Amino acid sequence: MTYREFNKLLKDDKLSGAYLLYGEEEYLKQECLDKLDAILPPGFEMLNKTSLEDADAAGIYDAAITAPFMCEKRVVIAKDPVFIKASKADEKETDDVASSDKKSASNQDDGAAKLLSDDLSSAIVILYVRGTLDKRKKVFKLFDAADRTVEISLLPEEELISWITRETQNEGGKISYPAAKAIIEAVGGTITAVLPEIKKLVAYKKTELIDTPDVEALVSISVEASVFAMIDSLFSPKKQKAYELLEDMLLSNEQPIRILNLISRQLRLLTYAKSQLSQGVSRTEIQRQLELRSFAATKLFDICAGIPLQWLSKAYTKSIETDYLIKSGKIGERQGLDEIIALLASK
Repeated sequence: MTYREFNKLLKDDKLSGAYLLYGEEEYLKQECLDKLDAILPPGFEMLNKTSLEDADAAGIYDAAITAPFMCEKRVVIAKDPVFIKASKADEKETDDVASSDKKSASNQDDGAAKLLSDDLSSAIVILYVRGTLDKRKKVFKLFDAADRTVEISLLPEEELISWITRETQNEGGKISYPAAKAIIEAVGGTITAVLPEIKKLVAYKKTELIDTPDVEALVSISVEASVFAMIDSLFSPKKQKAYELLEDMLLSNEQPIRILNLISRQLRLLTYAKSQLSQGVSRTEIQRQLELRSFAATKLFDICAGIPLQWLSKAYTKSIETDYLIKSGKIGERQGLDEIIALLASK
């Protein structure tokens, strides 16, 4: 079930029973929970809503079968239920896993299935999972087969730009298309990251049009975006810009090992994209496979265009080896990071 389909059921007062809510866009997931609060009668919210954390299936079921008071349905919000998380049996499928752990996991699965099979028409139960989840789990498959999963992913780029435009207007401001796009490039594609920047820009510009220079002046770019820009500069004549970005990240207390891990991730993406291009795979298909927004994909292709696949592959391998040397205590974090920076700058 899509986010829009779920919202339509909510608007039409047709939600009942249990739903599994997951995905990367936490803002929209929380928005769904806020809308559920609005259906409860004023003054009786506390009597008709149960909020649980790390609950087991039995606890959620008990809350769901409690009769609502002075309204048609009660609301149960169960965040990160234990049967959604990886169990010991999931993580270590060997003979030494205790049979009690396996039995417990099986009981939880049976309890989760009961949330679907029993009549819970007088309740709306939301199993709220932070971030993503393992779709191979039995619980997910049960809920998915019953059309009770709701994935709330990051908005596509054009939809997010439209959302930024509307939200800026709601705040009393105006923003250009390039500026909206620049915000996404700077802080990433989540509404949670974008919203504070909109408020900051409107507070500064008030009713004046927000344009790209305003974003560049006021919005601090995320460490992920900084690393991407740094790599771009290292592979260009503008190497000094790369060193400035690195210094800014370190002065902002970013750990060298995290910067190195992000560099390694970008090298992996570059290597994969270059390999796929060499096999005749289209840019559109590669972008889809890597789940990249258009501006990120364009930059990725631009960077890897002039670099041999063999060199990229070796650089990626070197970054992995360096990470191992750091974690095994053979070299320091800053030394390892500097060595990778020097390697990339040498290209």
